[in-house]
Amino acid sequence: MKRYDIIFLGGGGAAYPGAFYLASHGKKVLMMDPKGVLGGNCLYEGCIPSKVLFEAAKIRDREQALLDKGVKLTVNTPSYGDMVRYKDYIQNRRFRMHDEEVRMHGENLTFVKASGVMKDPHTVTVNGKEDVQGEYIVISTGSKPHMPNIPGKENTITSHDLLKPGTAIQDLPHDLIIIGGGYVGCEFAGIFSSLGTNVTLLDMMDRILPSAGKDAIGLLERRLTEGGVSLKLGRRIMEIQKDGERRRVITDNGSFEADHVVMATGRVPNLDGLENMNLERGKLGELVTDEFMNVPKYENIYATGDVNGKSMLFHAAVLMSRIAAVNILGNRRVEKFDPSNVPSAIYTDPQIGSVGISPVNASDGHIVKRYDLSMDSRDQIEGMDEGFIDLVAEKGSGRIVGAEVVGNDADLLIGYIAQAVSSGLTLRDLSWIAAPHPTSLEAVGSLSRSMLDSM
Repeated sequence: MKRYDIIFLGGGGAAYPGAFYLASHGKKVLMMDPKGVLGGNCLYEGCIPSKVLFEAAKIRDREQALLDKGVKLTVNTPSYGDMVRYKDYIQNRRFRMHDEEVRMHGENLTFVKASGVMKDPHTVTVNGKEDVQGEYIVISTGSKPHMPNIPGKENTITSHDLLKPGTAIQDLPHDLIIIGGGYVGCEFAGIFSSLGTNVTLLDMMDRILPSAGKDAIGLLERRLTEGGVSLKLGRRIMEIQKDGERRRVITDNGSFEADHVVMATGRVPNLDGLENMNLERGKLGELVTDEFMNVPKYENIYATGDVNGKSMLFHAAVLMSRIAAVNILGNRRVEKFDPSNVPSAIYTDPQIGSVGISPVNASDGHIVKRYDLSMDSRDQIEGMDEGFIDLVAEKGSGRIVGAEVVGNDADLLIGYIAQAVSSGLTLRDLSWIAAPHPTSLEAVGSLSRSMLDSM
């Protein structure tokens, strides 16, 4: 039986950063993933391919924003088919990059296209045939689309179908129904409506993006509606029917037809291959771990990324993978994971970013202030000058503890603020940083100075 120091179940962001780190320190590592490529769901069917399509939509949105201000541009906007092919190119390019990284680690790192089933705390069966053993096991099996128990759910598609390499949907749908008002549903609604598809978004709740602030939701709903998205909220889905090449969604308040129906009702941890192990699970089925990524009762088993439900984001998975690897290498608990330091970014129009304590959840012990991005020079230049930054700091100390950013480049701005949150920086610290001009980073410094002056 082959033996390894560490076995990783999965090849995504929750696995390969830690695998590379451990292999570079002389450990014998086996990493397996049924996709046969590294990058996980993010690269295969999630963040990377969806942002390629988002960029195409952004080109159109920016052109329209400038047209509204009297500036006419001559832009050859790529077709949907062109963007799908470019998406495939980016995915394959990154697959090749990861392959090269595996080869760089030589005999210390083995990656195989395989599914693994845990037999016991040290043994994994590979593709139902060969047993291998590892001193440590890192479960990094990711997540998969949640499919609610709705009659006719087999007549829908998911992000997997839209974004996987070589997707069968090469032509822009004439009309599209999206079930789910979370970040995936809202991102798809904005992308496809901007590219010219008639989009209907259905959700049981009476609001989209329940985790976002009221002003952010209001602005996003207005932009989606202005872009042609039909928001049908507070609708219970009764059945999804197939009628030839068309699909029909029956709700408790009307029916809707389209070329395709996208099921975007969230993601759930992928627990395939763990059936033989009595691992503690949380309320949503996620694997329970401590802050060191170690599962209860098994000192040699770690769980990283989406499968533990702590922060179902690729960049969080990368951080968790590294934390687990450092703790394994040192054979002691050193590095911890703090989800409050992890920013999130939603690629809608406008983009929405958040980190730490939200303005809505701020207490009397906090100071909250807003910067209106219509005042920002860079956003004015790009014609995308609607949005705001809400910054949250502790009274007295001025320590930055959270933020919500709504507007152009919110993903970059929230990453900048997340560094301040993670490092324990204060309003005074941020106020003395000279950000490049003209960029929206200047707004963070300006807001910090304003808050500092009011304390």
